[in-house]
Amino acid sequence: MKLINKNLLFFGMLILLTSCGAGDNTLDNKDPIDQYPPENPEIIYGTFYDVREAYEDDIISDQDLMNIAYWTNGGKLLNLDRKEIEVDETKIYEVPDLLEETEQKIRLDSYAYLNEKYPGHINYNKCKIEIYCGIFNNYHAFKIQDCLKSSSSVAAERTVQIGDYFFHYDSAGENDVILWKENV
Repeated sequence: MKLINKNLLFFGMLILLTSCGAGDNTLDNKDPIDQYPPENPEIIYGTFYDVREAYEDDIISDQDLMNIAYWTNGGKLLNLDRKEIEVDETKIYEVPDLLEETEQKIRLDSYAYLNEKYPGHINYNKCKIEIYCGIFNNYHAFKIQDCLKSSSSVAAERTVQIGDYFFHYDSAGENDVILWKENV
């Protein structure tokens, strides 16, 4: 009787291993961009930059910063009191379409970055680009929507000044516009 049980056990494991693809490494080599959500999120596609630091280090120009503020504020420049100020429309760049593959890379890297900061509290399905401002000197400027699993953030207006421009946010968190550049 024990011999039959061992044979049945061995046969059952063989079927299980075969049906699970044992010895097939295709899942191990799968690009994280194809995994939703990624099991072990890592920032692998690009590098994040703070808008203020990029501006102060002359990575982005004053006109770039103005455009980022313009698109962050819903297609208008605002003063400290959130009143619209006049802008020379010829200095506003058109926002190009974001390629789907680039968007996925940004989303995966953003998920990994936020998951490092708030381990276990990030919802991948909520981790999407809320505002896309365009590409500036090969840097994508965007704002990710609130990705916390329990979004009980208190609505609060915040204003951040960088250079001569104001970035207005309607959330209490640290969810500001950031820059991302694809690694080459």
